[in-house]
Amino acid sequence: VSQSRYVRIMRITTFLNYLKTAELMGATDEEMQAARGWVEVVESWLNRKDSIGDILYFGIEAAIPVFPESGCFGTADAVIIGTKGAVVLDFKYGTGHSVGAQSFQLKTYLLGVYRYLENKEYEYGFHAVVYQPRLTLIPKEHSYSVLEMSEYESVIRDGISASMRPDVK
Repeated sequence: VSQSRYVRIMRITTFLNYLKTAELMGATDEEMQAARGWVEVVESWLNRKDSIGDILYFGIEAAIPVFPESGCFGTADAVIIGTKGAVVLDFKYGTGHSVGAQSFQLKTYLLGVYRYLENKEYEYGFHAVVYQPRLTLIPKEHSYSVLEMSEYESVIRDGISASMRPDVK
């Protein structure tokens, strides 16, 4: 099976399973509408060749090792890694406060992707997306450059090192 056909089959299977799970869990009409909206958001990013390029990896509820040597991990709702860029997508269903796409959580997940990738081209993009259908149907997006991710890696690494000092409680 070709890689593009494999990715297409995985996408269809993932989305059908996602919607079927929501249905089996007795989702309300509002929840099913939110689930369908989420599928559309992820699907739109899977089709963004200009930002993502060819898809190398696509996962739902994907574990991301940020600094695994320090026990720093996260789980993203969806991750897409392509030849031109990567995106971490977050689905927030609560009615609480609005979460921005430039949140610490998403930037840190992107840092995990950044650290995983080898030979990053300067033009490679790192994109964060938040979908909060109970607050707005328009996904929030923010992008970071390779340089911004490199600088953020230094900040987080320094913070982890500082927290590991014996004089810090």
